[in-house]
Amino acid sequence: MPSKKDSKIQNFMEMMKIRQLTKEESADFIKLTMALHQHPEIEKPLDQDEKMMSQLPAKILASRIESYNLPFSMSNLFLGMSLITFVDRPGIAMILLRLMYDHHKKHGTKFFDIGIWGTEMFPMGVPTEESLNEMWDSQKCDLSPDNLLDYPENWE
Repeated sequence: MPSKKDSKIQNFMEMMKIRQLTKEESADFIKLTMALHQHPEIEKPLDQDEKMMSQLPAKILASRIESYNLPFSMSNLFLGMSLITFVDRPGIAMILLRLMYDHHKKHGTKFFDIGIWGTEMFPMGVPTEESLNEMWDSQKCDLSPDNLLDYPENWE
């Protein structure tokens, strides 16, 4: 079993190389923030958005936040923008969760909303595919096919 504080998964923010948003992604971000300005009720806790919770990444993230007893949550728009830009498979959803965990530990963020997404987590862009792959590979166990991110003790 991996050690309680495995150094392989402690520095994802440092590993992150970024890419700028595409024109389409930028337009989506602007549309979301403008819609939010006019209709603040569209942003809500992830678990209160039935449509979003029907998607696999949302189910995985909500389940892990609860089962690991993590001291933060996210909004439907935070996850939505992440899905639009880089979260395209379950493992990358776990990378997002670890980035959120690291951000929480450093800044004390309790609720990740679209504002945190754009101004604190990814103000200059989102992780490149290359850095996502590096993060994923770095958290693999050396002697088994296990993922260190699957062990609750690595979230303490």
